[in-house]
Amino acid sequence: GVKERPHECCKIPPFFSEKDFEACGFKQLDASEGRQQGPPECSKQMCILNKYGLTKDDAVDQEAVSAYMDKYAETNEAFKPSVTLAKQRCLGRELPGPPQICEANKMVFCIGSTLFSECPVWEQTDGCQALKNHMEQCKPFFVKA
Repeated sequence: GVKERPHECCKIPPFFSEKDFEACGFKQLDASEGRQQGPPECSKQMCILNKYGLTKDDAVDQEAVSAYMDKYAETNEAFKPSVTLAKQRCLGRELPGPPQICEANKMVFCIGSTLFSECPVWEQTDGCQALKNHMEQCKPFFVKA
């Protein structure tokens, strides 16, 4: 099994500030807590999107998110190709997932998992390489571009 913590294999620069996450009720991932159960409540996700002007009429504003992602890619050059792919995969279309999971959560998960799977700065430890290989083997079952 893979013993690495996935977020340590690809250090994705944060999209939003830690302070804003905390203000919206997100807790920092603590090693002692283990994994969070299920997706965060939609209100937390909408709170963070609101703070950055990424919503319109209580819904995700796809155009604003797209522009925000472009700005992110300019600041984080290495991630430009994965941001472009995430925009193609995750914006402007119906995303798969159970109906009880809101659009904001589906979109954030889609973008995060695309940036992670297409990570340009993958750590070269044995555990991270094992995780990368595992992801490559599973990709055909998950990626529906």
